[in-house]
Amino acid sequence: MGLATVHDIVTGMDGTIDVESAPGKGTIFTVSLPAVTAAVQAEPEMPPPVDMTVEGYVVIVDDEPLVREASARALAGAGIEMRAVADAARALAIIEELGDRVAILVTDVVMPDVGGRELAIRARQLTPGLPVLYITGYTDDAVLRRGVETERVELLRKPYSPQLLIEVIRRTIAKATRQRR
Repeated sequence: MGLATVHDIVTGMDGTIDVESAPGKGTIFTVSLPAVTAAVQAEPEMPPPVDMTVEGYVVIVDDEPLVREASARALAGAGIEMRAVADAARALAIIEELGDRVAILVTDVVMPDVGGRELAIRARQLTPGLPVLYITGYTDDAVLRRGVETERVELLRKPYSPQLLIEVIRRTIAKATRQRR
C-alpha cells in the first residue's frame, strides 16, 4: 500500500502515525490504533451466491500491479474473460474496441492521472449503461473527496478475497440487468 492509503486507513480508525527519521539510519513508522473493547465480526455475512456466468469481458483498472494481477488471476481461474490494465487511457481503448462485449468495468477509485469516477463517466459515454464496480483501499472521506458517493455506487474495499471479487462482480452485473428491465 502507498503511504497515503495507510494514512487514510489509520486516521479513519482514529489512529496516529509517528515518524522518526535520521540520515543514514533509516525511517521508523509507529502506528497506534485505539483498543477494541467489543467483539468485532470479521466479515459481514454475504447473501447466498448469485448463480450466473459472466458473459462478456471484465475490464479491471488498477495502478497497483499486485492488486491488478491478483484480480486478473482470480477471474481467469474462474473462466471469466477479462482485460486488466494500469490506467484509464488503456481501459477506454479496450472498451471502445470491445463495445457491448464489455460486461463490467472494475476500477480503482484513486489513480494517478484519471480517477475511477472520471473513467466511469467516459466509459459510459462509449457504452451507455455499463455497470461499474469501484474498488478502493481508502476511507469513505478520501473516496468522497474524489466524487464517488459510497452510498450510491457498488464499492468493494481492499483487500478482498478472489471469491468476494467474483461474487461482487456477478451481483453488480445482475443488479444492473434488473435495473435495465
